[in-house]
Parts: sequence; structure tokens; C-alpha cells
Amino acid sequence: MKRSLSVAVSVWAIAVGIISTGSSQAAIVEPTPTLSHPTLNRNWIISQTFRPPNLGNPPATAGGATRSGVCFKGTQRFTALLPPSQIGLTFNSHPTFFWYVPQSSAKTAQFLLMTQDDSQVVYETTLTLPAKAGIISFTLPDTVTPLDVGQRYHWFLTIHCNTVDRNSNPNTEGWVERTAPSAGLSEKIQQTTARDLPALYADQGIWYEALTSLAQLRQANPTDASLITSWERLLRSAGLGTLAPAPIVESLSANTVVK
Repeated sequence: MKRSLSVAVSVWAIAVGIISTGSSQAAIVEPTPTLSHPTLNRNWIISQTFRPPNLGNPPATAGGATRSGVCFKGTQRFTALLPPSQIGLTFNSHPTFFWYVPQSSAKTAQFLLMTQDDSQVVYETTLTLPAKAGIISFTLPDTVTPLDVGQRYHWFLTIHCNTVDRNSNPNTEGWVERTAPSAGLSEKIQQTTARDLPALYADQGIWYEALTSLAQLRQANPTDASLITSWERLLRSAGLGTLAPAPIVESLSANTVVK
């Protein structure tokens, strides 16, 4: 599949006010040398703008949250953290998924991973939801069969607001496609510091890892202004700017493995 990617990666120097921008790259081609900062000064802000590669037309049913939840509080919608196409690339055999879940009376949610044409269930589990609103994540367990390179998968998260009429429960959906980095890019990833990885992944159009690596940095350094800025710009570039102030609440674990 032909992929094209136009990504602007900006590195802002707080002390000297210098801005430099990256150049466009294909999704699995080695990044330009200007994107590597192995000895980056921690006073600098890494800010990446994500523009996804061309993955063809969005799936016909793509559209984020499909039903409102009567058990939700507040005005912010239950939302998957994905680009507007609802499709994201990953290098990982067991990627991490992110959602914003409003405060609600619901205690659990169902995560369902299926093949692209919805003909086969790959994995299904029940997740326990946190009591407060915020961004949650779930990593596909290592016990699940690894995602195949070159394959696209369809996933759903359904909030159990109504245990009687499950068809009325709010849900959101998305797609994940696993791709493989070039040998040169794999080496580049190994050589890049954890703090620089989000910009590298964003430059290559790898949404799931760009989001995951930056979320991990933010959780480890919650008061770091440069990481807060990078998080805001990454989400805003994917049309998720209203979720930037939301706290990253916790990573969820599977309760009941069905598949």
C-alpha cells in the first residue's frame, strides 16, 4: 500500500527562541537527520504536529462515539484518541489504545478487537473503569496473538451504562493497522532517547506509538511544561485539542479474557 506523509515537526528553544521544522517523509522511510536530538537540552520543547499517512478512504462506519451515554456527566464526549480518519498505524504487535471517558455511574466497559471485515473476534475483555473522568488506556496483553504486519483490525469500546439493554450503551470504534519500520528506522528508534521518541514517531506517521510514548513521558513527568505543550499540540493536530487538558487517569488491565 502506498503511503504518503506530510509531517511538520517543530523544535522550540525556550531560551533562544529558535524554531526549526522537519520535512515530509513516507511512513516507513528513515527520518531526516535533523529530527534526531540524542543530546537534546531538557529546557527545549519538542512539539510535533501529526498528519497521518494516506491509508485510503476511511471505513464507511468510522465516526467515533456512536451513542450518547445517559450515565455520563459533563459535556465532554466519550471519545477515542485517534486521527479524524479513525485509523492509526502501529509498529507494535500489542499496541496501546486511548480514550477519553467522562465521569459516569458505569463501572465496566467491553473492549472488542476484530478482523477488518468484522468476520472474526480476535480478542475480547471486560475492563474496570476509574471513578473519575479522564484519559484511560489499555494495552493488548502479551498473551493475545500478535497483530499481523500489513493487516488492519477493527476495535470497539462499549461503556456498560445499561446492563439490561446493552444495545443502548455508548460505544466508540477505531482501526489499527500494523506496519513494519525499515531496518534504518528500527536502528534509529533504538538510538533515540525516550524523550525524543514521540517526535520521531509523529514524523513517521505512527500514531499509536507517538501517543503512547508521549503519554508515558507525561505520566512520569506530570509538571514538565515542555511535555504538556507537546501533548497539547499533538492532540490539537489530530482534532483532539479539547481533550488536551484532561488528566491521564490510568492504564487499565483486562478483567475477563474471552478470546
